[in-house]
Amino acid sequence: MNMEQHIRLIAILNITLGSILAFVGLMAFVFFAGIGIAAGDAEAIPILGLVGTVGFIFMLGFGLPGILGGIGLLNRKEWARILVIAASCIGLFAFPVGTALSVYSLWVLFNNETIKIFESARGRAVA
Repeated sequence: MNMEQHIRLIAILNITLGSILAFVGLMAFVFFAGIGIAAGDAEAIPILGLVGTVGFIFMLGFGLPGILGGIGLLNRKEWARILVIAASCIGLFAFPVGTALSVYSLWVLFNNETIKIFESARGRAVA
């Protein structure tokens, strides 16, 4: 497997994991808001709605960098490489899936051949 294929794979994996996190956040919002509505308690609705909203924002905060970074990696954008490196440093603590993806992403993105690929892509965009 060459580095181009590794870059594509980590891009797809980051988009996939980010999308799953965003979806889980959305489901948390729906779940908590639904419980509040089903309870029919005037005090429970805004509290559970707030809990669901915070959960959604929290999960989206972890998922969105992976989605955006993955899309950028597919287009060989240097900012995406930096974004995925930063997100991977945080993702190291998300054992076991986040840790595995983060270690793999860092290995690929710090590889000298990968850096050359992104430098040549930047050169083509300027020219």
